[in-house]
Amino acid sequence: MPTIPHNPLAAASGKVGRSRLVGAMLLAFLCAAVIAAGCREEVTTTTPPAPRRVTVQTIQPIPQLPDIIELPGMAQPKRVVHVTAEVSGRIEEILATEGAPISCDETASVIVRLNTDLLQAEYNRFKSEADYHQRDYERLEQARTRGVATQTEVDQARMRAETLKAQMQLAEAMLERSVIKAPIDGIVNLLPVEEGEYVQPGTLVAEIVDLDEIKVVVDVPERDVAFMELGAAVPVIVNKLGGEAKTFAGTITYISRLADTRTFTSRIEVTVDNRDGRLRTGQIVDVRLTRRIIADAVMIRLDAVLPDETGHLVYVVIDGLAKRRAVSLGIFQGNLVQIVSGLSAGDQLIVENHQYVAEGQTVQVGPSLEQLLRAEQSPTSKPAGDQMSPGALP
Repeated sequence: MPTIPHNPLAAASGKVGRSRLVGAMLLAFLCAAVIAAGCREEVTTTTPPAPRRVTVQTIQPIPQLPDIIELPGMAQPKRVVHVTAEVSGRIEEILATEGAPISCDETASVIVRLNTDLLQAEYNRFKSEADYHQRDYERLEQARTRGVATQTEVDQARMRAETLKAQMQLAEAMLERSVIKAPIDGIVNLLPVEEGEYVQPGTLVAEIVDLDEIKVVVDVPERDVAFMELGAAVPVIVNKLGGEAKTFAGTITYISRLADTRTFTSRIEVTVDNRDGRLRTGQIVDVRLTRRIIADAVMIRLDAVLPDETGHLVYVVIDGLAKRRAVSLGIFQGNLVQIVSGLSAGDQLIVENHQYVAEGQTVQVGPSLEQLLRAEQSPTSKPAGDQMSPGALP
């Protein structure tokens, strides 16, 4: 057979044609994939999200909100007097009784009587000498008028008479102080002496406490002391008095001018009338101090506030859409926080499911917080939906 000559140009042309065909097929496949993906994306983005069901609170400012802090304090007696002996002597009689009331009246104020034998004798001696020298001075004065005594003799006699009179008065005062009396009305809390015991000046014979008034000592943070005023009314709360909390009316009677540099607190004292004896010293009580009165305060639940990179925000409902609001926080009271700026009266604040909404998202408003609270207080009806605990609103 005749041999067919090999044509290299034709072979090359065939390979090029096949490569172009494969490239065209790949391009068409990629275009189809892109178009399909675009169609699917268009279908997805055109489907609107379902509205988020939320609960709202209508903002209603409080006309006057007391800014209150509650601090612990300790009840202490208003006065504690340590009665000591002023003269030496043996205790002859103890008339007071530990735990019993005592009065500073003359008839009922005696605590202890000391033996007065030595004091009485000393007083009698000085009195006798004083009387003698007083008569001697008067005789010399008469003699001087007749010219038989000099002025120097008269002056010396007068000096002796006055000196002995002063010594007599001193002995009389010491004799009086042998009867130790109560200087104040109160309760005899301690009698550390016994009959027959010898006491010296400075020996403690009784401790008397005045419990008709109780002072409650409170350490107030330095930043809050500026709000405190003398004479301000302050409630004092005893948490467990007969099984339930009891509130007493108190008055600020002392504010320390010096702060404790270790705790950065200042001591204040609140005086409480305790003539009925219901407060006892050493009790830990709660003291409610009012720093100021805030006008038109906006208070919301603390959990309605969300943090962000610039501060804090909340969501409100406007025309069925969720809208972000940047807010500034003020004081805290329990689970409530004051909103200084960012909310106004009548705003619909989202308080439930607010963490699941976004700016501009459509929301479905369920029963308001006020409606839920009224429904919970009603014995006959209870709406479905998110429930809110009473007390969440100020």
